[in-house]
Amino acid sequence: MDLGYRLGKKYWGKGIASETVAASISFGFEDLELEKIYGWVMPDNKASIRIMEKFKFRLDAHIFEDGVPVNQYVLENLAEI
Repeated sequence: MDLGYRLGKKYWGKGIASETVAASISFGFEDLELEKIYGWVMPDNKASIRIMEKFKFRLDAHIFEDGVPVNQYVLENLAEI
């Protein structure tokens, strides 16, 4: 499962991204029984990096998506280990 979101500037700082991530983690691990969830963040997007860190995602790799550099984060389902 890949995790992604894009919000217009007027919606920044309202907790929408955090709520989206929390709901996605819950659905992915509890309902879909996934082993891992990935999140991709552009390296200069400090707010999204903070969200990844807040939910205990770890930096997994530096990759390119459509020719654009992104940081790949991963969160493992510890209940599955």
